[in-house]
Amino acid sequence: MQNEEYFKSYRDYFWQWEENGEVLAIPYGKTIAYRSLVEQVLERLQPNGIPVFGSLLLAVIATNHSGAESLHAIRKKLDAQLAALPMEHGKKEFPGLLLHAFNFLDKITNIPEEYKTGEKKILLLQAIFEKAHKLIGTEQAKSILYTFKQAMPPHIFSG
Repeated sequence: MQNEEYFKSYRDYFWQWEENGEVLAIPYGKTIAYRSLVEQVLERLQPNGIPVFGSLLLAVIATNHSGAESLHAIRKKLDAQLAALPMEHGKKEFPGLLLHAFNFLDKITNIPEEYKTGEKKILLLQAIFEKAHKLIGTEQAKSILYTFKQAMPPHIFSG
């Protein structure tokens, strides 16, 4: 994977870059995070590996003040996209995985607010991803973080 691909947003996805790459937001919705927060979180996660960017953003959304509302909107959009897919083998398994993921995210939204702000938010995200499945290894994570810190034009992150 090219480092830039890690941060790439896609058409009709649940998040996008805004404000010249300084803000991550739900399309036509709420702000997910500012670039500076994402950088701080990646710096703290990097020594143990980093999760897929979409997974990280979903966890960040769950820690936001309006996390439950934002996750509901994302879930509704994903359910509609899934319903529009032609019937195939993987379609039967995906809703179950989606349900488990959103059940976990719902649990994060119910954590007291005091643990979802400032330094405690970063510590919470570290705890969530400490031994997560399919982490990107520390060396590649270090390279990805370096790429992120560079003053890259925002179009590199768009798909």
